Amino acid sequence: MKFEIEIIKALQEISSPLFDGMCKFISHICNYIGFVFIFGLFLILCKKKFAIYFGLTYGFAILTNFTLKYFINRPRPYSVSNEIINILPATGASMPSGHTLSATIISCFCLFLIFKSTKNKLIRTISVLCFTGFISMVIVSRMYLGQHYLTDTLVGFIEGIVFSSLSLFMYAKSTKENVNGNNNIKR
Repeated sequence: MKFEIEIIKALQEISSPLFDGMCKFISHICNYIGFVFIFGLFLILCKKKFAIYFGLTYGFAILTNFTLKYFINRPRPYSVSNEIINILPATGASMPSGHTLSATIISCFCLFLIFKSTKNKLIRTISVLCFTGFISMVIVSRMYLGQHYLTDTLVGFIEGIVFSSLSLFMYAKSTKENVNGNNNIKR
């Protein structure tokens, strides 16, 4: 845990109003705001069944996340070390990171759609890089804001991958589609 405090301290050394604002913005879009926006897009642009799978996955994952937080009950970094600044006030336990979980689920579902919609390797590669960058920015922002340790964010990421993979597998199985089909986007 000591090395994780050092990571957060190092990140907070690059503090600036611009970086504070950017990290706060990233945190806000990975909260319920991002979910509602993406869920709405999926309802409008995709088959409703896909949007429902996304919504159920997100809801079940967040419920599981809150349960894990309750039982693990790991204090947030700013409450453990007086060297950590609480840049964006939050309450509750630290482990696992719900924002990282949220960003991962959103990214996985968006990537699934992109891979279903195109076989273009350049578009697929750019998409993977963009969503990987997005998740990485969330991880860094949650640590920078003093809310989470690195392990909290990694557990949130793994949790998001597991929930998304299971759900997308069940979705594909239920619609008898393969990853290279075009059957999720409304025509």
